Amino acid sequence: VMKDYVPNSLNNRIDVSIDEILPAPASQTEKGLVTWEFPVKPGTEQKVKLAYSVDFPKDLYVQDTHM
Repeated sequence: VMKDYVPNSLNNRIDVSIDEILPAPASQTEKGLVTWEFPVKPGTEQKVKLAYSVDFPKDLYVQDTHM
């Protein structure tokens, strides 16, 4: 099992959109938690792609609150 988050915003002036998720996740929550479930044998790898865009007005100061 692999999990990751797509950022989300409580500010309606900030738009977060998912561009691509590969392979398709087993689940995805409204709060942005993405879960993949796939077997990975020893000595092998499984690649995933999670691409998203964040758009906001130039006059808006944006600070990462997860630091």
